[in-house]
Amino acid sequence: MNCTAVIIDDEPCVRDVVKALGHWSELGIAVVGEAEDGAAGLELVMQLKPDIVISDVKMPRMSGLELASRLQSAPCPPQVMIVSGYDDYDLVRQALKCGVTDYLLKPIKESELNEQLTACARAVSQRSADALKPSEWQAILEGKPWLVRFRSFQYELGELLRSADKKVIQERFAALKAGIGGDAGLPETIYCYYSLVAVLQGFMQENGLEGGGELSYVFGSGDDMDGVLNRVCEWFCEASDEAARRLRQRGRLDIGQVRQYISENYDKNLSLQSVADHFYVSREYLSRSFKAEYKGSFSEYLLSCRMERAKVLLVEYNLPIKEVWRMLRFVDQTHFYKCFKRYFGMTPGEIRAASKTDNKTGQA
Repeated sequence: MNCTAVIIDDEPCVRDVVKALGHWSELGIAVVGEAEDGAAGLELVMQLKPDIVISDVKMPRMSGLELASRLQSAPCPPQVMIVSGYDDYDLVRQALKCGVTDYLLKPIKESELNEQLTACARAVSQRSADALKPSEWQAILEGKPWLVRFRSFQYELGELLRSADKKVIQERFAALKAGIGGDAGLPETIYCYYSLVAVLQGFMQENGLEGGGELSYVFGSGDDMDGVLNRVCEWFCEASDEAARRLRQRGRLDIGQVRQYISENYDKNLSLQSVADHFYVSREYLSRSFKAEYKGSFSEYLLSCRMERAKVLLVEYNLPIKEVWRMLRFVDQTHFYKCFKRYFGMTPGEIRAASKTDNKTGQA
């Protein structure tokens, strides 16, 4: 089962209770939107096309029953659950006439809610979640000249997330709002919200930031583009700040760990860049930090690890020189010879011969 749901209620505490009690992941249902009145809820449902709608019965601007009735005329009507504080037979009867699947009384019981969610999910299990297609958005926004500008802003804002410059991010959001002007109603506002949040969620996932699935906005009929974009701008700034903070933490290098990493991996294709990437720092920062603490360069330490190992392989294991330089990732034998003689003051053959002489002297 892969279903989507929208929750519509003018009481925030009721929406929170529904979200807390529902076994969403277990049932394969994702809550994709919230609204605080019937009119905004209808617009949200028309745009997002969820499989399940959970609505209060009495709300400002449009009741849950009117909402359910209007949704029944949709090409693919969702399963509608009514949540009500009124134990009224007439209301129940009207709800059933409007095509409502169930009428749950407050306070909501966890078992009843999930029993009905299960039934709704089963009812739509043969039908794929009818998510809004880009072509449908295009139809909604037909004749909106700012749409082309919005796409470029969307890309630019995605790139600015990496800048950690809140001032610039805020300036670009201000420019976006000015570009849209007053040519935006609730459908356009919902479109911009979900388009930008998708960019933000991708950035958060890419940087290992938590909370990417918790970016939610409760839409109401009185919401305008400015208010929604202000909230999304705050999320962009917070995510950019957090990513930069984590990067700074990663930048606090423990050179002891770096040296250990080199000592354990000197026989691989290590380079200043690859080790910097491993520790999430720039190669310049790694180079400076290594020299400051170790009193030698990164390349010198890597070479010392390889040379000491080469000596062991030549003297103790008596491996052919050809195998040794290949095992230690040298470009060729000539390069290996030069490095070896510069480090030990002797060639590989000379140090092996000297070792044999030492052994014989010791045995005598």
